[in-house]
Amino acid sequence: SYDASTDPGGFGSVWLFAFDEEKQEYSEVPLPLKSGLYGEKALTMDCDPPTDGLVDFHILQNGFSGSVNVGQEYLDIWWDLEWSSLDIAVSEAYFSERGNIHCLAQLFPKNSIRLEFDLVSDGTEYHMENMGVRNAYASCLTGDGELSVLVNGHEKRPVTDGCSPAGTALLFMESNEEGHLLYCSDPAAGLMEKMLFHTKDGWKTFETEDLTTMIQGYPTGLLFTGGGIGYMTVTYHGEPIYLYRCEKDGNWIPYQMDVGETRYSYVDGEYAGRIYGKYILRLKVVTGEKDSHIRMESQDGEWWELIRE
Repeated sequence: SYDASTDPGGFGSVWLFAFDEEKQEYSEVPLPLKSGLYGEKALTMDCDPPTDGLVDFHILQNGFSGSVNVGQEYLDIWWDLEWSSLDIAVSEAYFSERGNIHCLAQLFPKNSIRLEFDLVSDGTEYHMENMGVRNAYASCLTGDGELSVLVNGHEKRPVTDGCSPAGTALLFMESNEEGHLLYCSDPAAGLMEKMLFHTKDGWKTFETEDLTTMIQGYPTGLLFTGGGIGYMTVTYHGEPIYLYRCEKDGNWIPYQMDVGETRYSYVDGEYAGRIYGKYILRLKVVTGEKDSHIRMESQDGEWWELIRE
């Protein structure tokens, strides 16, 4: 048996069905993926013996080769000599804006580095395109006030120091290289400091912008949709503002959406991010009687659909 909860990124399956107009029924569409040991859709990967934290790998289905730095600590704790050949499961798949199927597969067990690729149809069958390694990024705020971004679980890339250990750090990666990090100081210390960092090279270098006087309320989520357009959710803090939008000129302005209610006390911004290829804004509408939670979903970051939770 296999307990998926022990390593959810390493287990999953994906099926694609097409509707036959003549037969008036659905049938499964063949995909260029193999069936793994537990029935999951997978790729076969051969690995060379690791050297100094580096692993060279080769995908049999399409001939793609790559190299990743998993870190020596991961190798010491988790690496298995039998991993010279692995089936890596597609654990996440969704339709992209272009109609392709975007897939992600965890490269190694107990590790967050993933392989991403598109399944593209030529009208008769699907084939793989745009394969590459997707690094794993996480914000890190230490008790000493050092703010950094952790890459692939082992490489720390410093951003700044002198931060409040009780502050928050919201990280959003637009792509494998471009990302945004919002640091907010502890509000108990007085005026909440809000600093936004932007990188285009995976946090090797970055630019800094002070949003302290521009943003009211306490930020709870951050996302960017491309071309400089961004959204930030904030909690209610005396002003009727729950959401900000960043325009292409870099200016953040209060932004209103149709929350499905005409009479309410205020709205709280609870979350902003991206899940399964969709941009998500989660809001709480406070009416004084029964509060309601709603979710705004968008494929492109411009047209939003309201979903009641």
